[in-house]
Amino acid sequence: MGDITDRGPHSLTVIKLVFKMVIMQQKAMYVPGNHCNKLYRYFIGNNVQIRHGLETTIAEYKACSKEEQALIREQFMTLYEQAPLYLQIPEVNAIVAHAGMKEVYIGRTDKQVEAFVLYGDTLEKKIQLDDRFAKIGQYITREMLGLFTATPLF
Repeated sequence: MGDITDRGPHSLTVIKLVFKMVIMQQKAMYVPGNHCNKLYRYFIGNNVQIRHGLETTIAEYKACSKEEQALIREQFMTLYEQAPLYLQIPEVNAIVAHAGMKEVYIGRTDKQVEAFVLYGDTLEKKIQLDDRFAKIGQYITREMLGLFTATPLF
């Protein structure tokens, strides 16, 4: 559920594993997170701030040979570009998104939905952690389970 990079010292190993499981073996599903989006933007040449964990992923990447860098970049770009913004799993009546989902967004994939599923409710920047989780019920229907991972549950 997103953020497969920037969360420890083995981001490239995680990219390879997720690529293998999702793309090659088709035994897993993947939705991107905001850190995935940032690495993607870095790989396509956008000017991004290299912090909040991205510096460790970039250091790992730069330590690789040019051949390994090309492979990692290609695998990650393929994984990211083929990934849905969120998953709808009707068998268990669930929505899987990185940072959240509003009921009105279900079925849509526009820029507004992309921003919300990657970054959450950015209009409420001063939300406290407890308040954020109290609001999850507003993001999905009563009949639907929502799985989100952007903010860790302790």
